[in-house]
Amino acid sequence: RYGLRYARPHLLMRVLDQQLQNELGLPFEEISLPAESLSQLDVNHIRVIIVENKVNLLTLPKLTRTIALGGLGNAVTQLCDVNWLQKSDVHYWGDLDADGFAILDRLRQRLPRVRSLLMDAETFEELSELVTTGNGVSARELAHLMEVEMELYQRLCQQNQRLEQEHIPQSLVQKCFDRWSIRGQMETHRK
Repeated sequence: RYGLRYARPHLLMRVLDQQLQNELGLPFEEISLPAESLSQLDVNHIRVIIVENKVNLLTLPKLTRTIALGGLGNAVTQLCDVNWLQKSDVHYWGDLDADGFAILDRLRQRLPRVRSLLMDAETFEELSELVTTGNGVSARELAHLMEVEMELYQRLCQQNQRLEQEHIPQSLVQKCFDRWSIRGQMETHRK
């Protein structure tokens, strides 16, 4: 009515590869932009990590041809406006709790090929001493989870437990991303 613009939600992005940062013509590795603006980046043949927690996003290691997006929580559906995500290799890393799996489920509604990282029973068991009380959510049907994810989600709800991603030791995070990086390099060479 008055011709005023409204503030659009911004997405935090980190480019985890200096060469990719140069290709994109960005003078900095970290940027916060509306989804429509991020969508204008000329991005090809990359991997994307979507991270629930901003602190974890900011401490991700350097990874070849990888961009990280994060700090969105329940607002992950804003990502549907970033068109290059549809053709990218996308992974999600959230809390091992009811909310983390609900976010993964919503994200897969928009990006069906998203795979999870560090959101498995093995990680949960390995770090059982770091598990805390959950938020008391009752399990519901999350149609976009894989069977093993759904089993862990139901267990977390039934036992009211959670493992927040910021409590995962950085050494384990580094080991996971080292394996992920090697796997990605092997896939790139096969293409």
